[in-house]
Amino acid sequence: MIQRAEALSILSSGFQSIQNRKGGLTIQDVEAEVINQACKCLLERYSSQIESVHDIHMIGSVIDKNQSFGEAANTFAMAASELLPSNYGAQERMAATQAIIQNISWAGMWDFLRGYFSKTHGQSIDSVEEDAIVFYSRKHERYERGVLVSQSEVQRVVHVNWMKEKSELVVSIEPSLSAKKGFIKENKGNVLIYRGADPDYEFELTLDVYDGVEGFKLRMPNRGLELIYF
Repeated sequence: MIQRAEALSILSSGFQSIQNRKGGLTIQDVEAEVINQACKCLLERYSSQIESVHDIHMIGSVIDKNQSFGEAANTFAMAASELLPSNYGAQERMAATQAIIQNISWAGMWDFLRGYFSKTHGQSIDSVEEDAIVFYSRKHERYERGVLVSQSEVQRVVHVNWMKEKSELVVSIEPSLSAKKGFIKENKGNVLIYRGADPDYEFELTLDVYDGVEGFKLRMPNRGLELIYF
């Protein structure tokens, strides 16, 4: 299992990388780094032993089986407290340990980590090539059972990471949707529709002539919900 000295080394290097790239280190940076470094380490070493599901509503069905990795998760949390004793205490350690177990129980975590380490550290964690696109939405409309129920003029940032020649993607929306994986369902030229690995979700992207995203739709078919981002 993961040793204290190793966790200290990993986190120390990670914190320094963030400081070098951003010019500073916030508590939010620290919390994310602890969780994501621990998850990366666990998934690299023990993926065959970790139970996981794509449907976030089903995580409770496997999380008990992953409690055996709680000691390793706590090792990272304790290392963070040792490195930053004034900012990272018992409350942060408890939250991190729980989050690490929850996140490794989600089958999309490695795809999320690929994007995190690329964005945060400029680091590739595997050989999968991604084509990253950012779509800045100025407003969105909410439809329920095909009926427009609300319009919101708020900023949203849609992050799209394509893989395998656009046959797969990982999409997230800041600040409202965590990373979700999808697989191509329909290709209609400049309109690509993906079914979510989590069956609650479906994504539709409209591309411009340069293969940039000019329109994005998030659907939750089971709830009859559609969000259209402009």
